[in-house]
Formats: sequence, structure tokens, C-alpha cells
Amino acid sequence: IIDASTDIYSGIVTGISFEIIDMETGKADRSPDSVNTDRMLNTIYTVEVTESYKGEAVPVKKISIDGGLRGYNEKEQYDLMDVSGLLKKWPGIPVDVESPFLTIGSEYLFCTVHGTGDYDHIIQPDQFSYIFDSEGQIRSETAKAIIKCAQNS
Repeated sequence: IIDASTDIYSGIVTGISFEIIDMETGKADRSPDSVNTDRMLNTIYTVEVTESYKGEAVPVKKISIDGGLRGYNEKEQYDLMDVSGLLKKWPGIPVDVESPFLTIGSEYLFCTVHGTGDYDHIIQPDQFSYIFDSEGQIRSETAKAIIKCAQNS
């Protein structure tokens, strides 16, 4: 996980939004006239960083996950798919059922990759976020080991 991640940080989810992203450039591309075949609806989590363990220390990160979210602001997702012309390619909102749903106001440890474009990306659906408990403590032994290894590298 340490090697796969360019950035490891803890932070509080402050927002959930959606964007059409060009998978090649990592940039938003909502144009209905776009001929780019590498565009897809993405869920964007805005995170207020509380501590950085690896990578660039910045106050806010935006994490992009392929697909939308089932049961969350579906009209917004559908409208974005329609405006961008992607409903011609997809019969509805593409959703990755393995991606976790993060909660606004909750704190997590994140393991992400920042490549080209404007967003961090997950390393794996089941390995990119670990939730803190209500006392601000992380209970996952895996997450504790990630933090320890990141601090020692």
C-alpha cells in the first residue's frame, strides 16, 4: 500500500460531488460535443487534510472514483450524464459497487495516487480509506501499520 500510494493522509470529508473526467488527462470534460471516448462520470470527495504522512502536504484534496453513487443525488448524476452526452454511451449512471461510500463529516486515512490531472485517485476500492472512530482514533491495525510505515520511510 505504501509503494502503491503517492499520497497518504488523514482528513475529513467535507463534500461529495460529481464530474465528467477525461481518463487520459485527468481533467474535467463536460462537453456534449467531445469526441473523446475516455470520459466517464466520477464521484469526487473533497477532503480537508488533517495530517499528511506521505506526498505533498496541502490543505484540501479532491479524490476521484470512477462511477457515480447509488442512492445519492442521482438526479444530479443523471443530469450531468445527459448534459455531457454520455447517456448515449451508457444507459444510466455507471456505478462501481465495490467502491465504499464515504460520509461527510467523518475522518479517514486515505491512500491515493496523484498522477496527471486535478484529482487524487484510489489505489484499490478496499485499500484506499480507513475510518477513524468517534474519538478520533483509528482502530484498523492495517491503517496503524500504514501510518507507521509512512512515517518511517
